[in-house]
Amino acid sequence: MTATRSFMDESPSRSWWGLISTFVVLGGFACAAVTVPWWPLRIVGTIGLALTMVRAFILFHDLHHSAIFRGSFLAQAILNAYGLFLLTPARIWRETHNYHHA
Repeated sequence: MTATRSFMDESPSRSWWGLISTFVVLGGFACAAVTVPWWPLRIVGTIGLALTMVRAFILFHDLHHSAIFRGSFLAQAILNAYGLFLLTPARIWRETHNYHHA
């Protein structure tokens, strides 16, 4: 328990840095996957995009566990819009994921 005690309190600046940097990297990989003319680089961009989408989904998951962005309506709006993009509406996610934890 003592090893994880420092992670019990959220650092809003670290949470925002994680969110902003994730979506900047996501946008960069998306641009590379779509616009780069050489196909091996497109594959690298696509793989990077997929991995970064997983990272963004982890932020969505942590938001709905109230581990990050407690009380931030802007972060909730951004990540819930991302959840819709992934065809995972927040209400459905909460119901099914909470059932999974029960």
